[in-house]
Amino acid sequence: MIKLLVTDIDGTLITDDGRLTEENKRAIRAAREKGVTFVLATGRMHVGAAHIWRELGLDTPIISYQGALIYDFIAKKSIFSEKLDKANVLSVLEFVREYGLYTHVYDDDAFYRNQFNRMSERYEKATRVKGELRVDIENAVPEDGCPKVLIMDASERMPEYIEEAKKRFGDRMEITCSNSYMLEFMKKGISKGRAVRALAEKLGVKRDEILTCGDGLNDVPLIEAAGIGAAVANAVPELKRSASIIIPSNNDNALADVIDRFILKKKGEKNG
Repeated sequence: MIKLLVTDIDGTLITDDGRLTEENKRAIRAAREKGVTFVLATGRMHVGAAHIWRELGLDTPIISYQGALIYDFIAKKSIFSEKLDKANVLSVLEFVREYGLYTHVYDDDAFYRNQFNRMSERYEKATRVKGELRVDIENAVPEDGCPKVLIMDASERMPEYIEEAKKRFGDRMEITCSNSYMLEFMKKGISKGRAVRALAEKLGVKRDEILTCGDGLNDVPLIEAAGIGAAVANAVPELKRSASIIIPSNNDNALADVIDRFILKKKGEKNG
């Protein structure tokens, strides 16, 4: 029996234009009424997903920054926090300057960016959080470090940047990609999967009582932390290979489908 349902947001829960569908909201309400704990797990800042948390009427903690922070909106405090130390953040920023890249540095519920461009506009519109422009972004790094550093680049050189970043920093930082144009750096060992395991232990939930859903490379640990790991149809191939089941795309009510099948038992458990 599923007791904990954890889902990624972008590319999984919400549509490509950023909407929560009525079908997904209906199914999530029904799952919660059956006693299932529903949790969001995202690479976003917790404040950047707060409007989705509120629209769903949740009261559960949110896993944010790829698992570097678990935040309790009710108590208004973090219940888990692990940061990339300042020296490592500055190393990433040297890499950013070397290649002339666009970056974000995060400080809990705020972020700083070194440029303003179309990606800035898109990001701020999606998260409803406005960043502060800092051309001297190294001076914006907090003394206790950052939960995450983000590089965004939509050019054909992104695979080169990813490969070089992993070569330079892979032995001392956690490096992942939410999608094809986002490269993210966290403290070594940080992942959505680790956060889910910590939350499940606190709730007294076993692995086979967990259902998770995702779409990106950053969701592989999330999928692997669950008894049932579901990849949406639009997921990257690497995630599909790790998944227990494939569910419809984020534009086709993926959450409603998996909830109906595995929690509400409205449909046959196909692909499972």
